[in-house]
Amino acid sequence: LELTGGRTPPMRGGSGRIVFGPGGVEANLVGSLEDLTASVSFRSTGLGGDAPYTCTITARDFLLERDPRLRGYAPPVVQRSLMKFSGPTAMLDAEFRIERKAGAADASGKVITPAPEIAGTLTFRNGEAAYDELPYRLRDLSGQIDFNTREVRLTSVRGRGMTGAGMFAEGLISQPADDAEVDIRLTIADATLDQVL
Repeated sequence: LELTGGRTPPMRGGSGRIVFGPGGVEANLVGSLEDLTASVSFRSTGLGGDAPYTCTITARDFLLERDPRLRGYAPPVVQRSLMKFSGPTAMLDAEFRIERKAGAADASGKVITPAPEIAGTLTFRNGEAAYDELPYRLRDLSGQIDFNTREVRLTSVRGRGMTGAGMFAEGLISQPADDAEVDIRLTIADATLDQVL
């Protein structure tokens, strides 16, 4: 299963069921992918190496550590977004969806196999992080992040500052090459103008 940049996360200690048939492969497995325990549902519509497939990876109550090893498998826009935060930590539920569609013939008749499309949702709680360009550390973070290979969308992200200020954020980080367009609306209430801020 190819994720980003041709990298393939190995599953260790896996168990479950794999069925091979003339129409493809179906699998339902549970095991460890790098630093998280996950369930994997996989279905292909053929047996060849270039067959279309869909795969869903789900993890619950996963501790996001300060330098998560799985970050390297995420789409580049997600990797860059995470690197803009200083040591984010949180408890989260994660769902990753990987899909490779059927290939199409080019002008010469050669079938081109498309790269997998990756999308997912992270629902997090008990988080802590600071944005590099505004190093004001936030705690008790919760909310949802939806992403795909083109953008990261923040939905109803809430938290509080070190002195009790409330924070609400939502917005979009999109990816044109390395210069991501950032449109995040941040609201802070009951902030104290002290040395921490």
